[in-house]
Amino acid sequence: MPLYGKGAKGKFARTTPTQLKDLQVRRGTFGEELNLFDNYPLMKWIRALSKRDSIEAQRNRRIKRVFQRDSHSWPIERTPLRTVMATLRINLVREAEKRAKQKRPVVVDWGCGEGSAITFLAHETKKLKNSPKLYGFSNRAYSTWAENQAVKFIHAPAEDFARYFKDSSIDILYSHQSLHHLPEEYTLSLIPKLSKRGILVTNEFSTRVIEMMAPSAAWNAEGTHARFIQTVNGVKCLINYSMEGKILKVQRIS
Repeated sequence: MPLYGKGAKGKFARTTPTQLKDLQVRRGTFGEELNLFDNYPLMKWIRALSKRDSIEAQRNRRIKRVFQRDSHSWPIERTPLRTVMATLRINLVREAEKRAKQKRPVVVDWGCGEGSAITFLAHETKKLKNSPKLYGFSNRAYSTWAENQAVKFIHAPAEDFARYFKDSSIDILYSHQSLHHLPEEYTLSLIPKLSKRGILVTNEFSTRVIEMMAPSAAWNAEGTHARFIQTVNGVKCLINYSMEGKILKVQRIS
């Protein structure tokens, strides 16, 4: 395969391996041996490429160290999309399709685990004209992430979430069996990250917090479901809460 490098006049000149061999023994005008690695642009390009490969190898070693973890993992870390949607009682594919009609939506799986759910969501929405920008967020890293080209994964502690997403930047934020490990105030602090009409869905959210927030008229007759409008962290939003599964759904309306 021919090699390419910049000639003396800045144009790309093709050089064959045979020509390279000749250059190694050729002498200059004054009888001095031609030093390819200092004077020949092609060799400089090859040296730069070799250095880039070395940097890439170092990066891969660092990634491998991050991915190293014990062989025991919770089955919840591999929960498929259909189970996540059934548990959260929301059709994430339909929600993404609806928002993709206007713009390219941003979807975040908070506590994504190995990324099974968000990866299948990428598969289901890849043919959309405005296919979603998909992100998985977790405080643990997984080897399966390295081979995934459809989703961008973020390995960081929960308190660093705000560093990666600006206010009003997320269209769909969902969390399956993850956010309940943190204080309820943390979940509510994520609401400003939603775009207008953006939604946040999670389960196992504290009933106590909802009872403090929701007026008595917001509950249905059975006391199993609440629906009300509330300003949370300076953001006006519509809150739906179901006692069964402790499912919290927040939609930003301003």
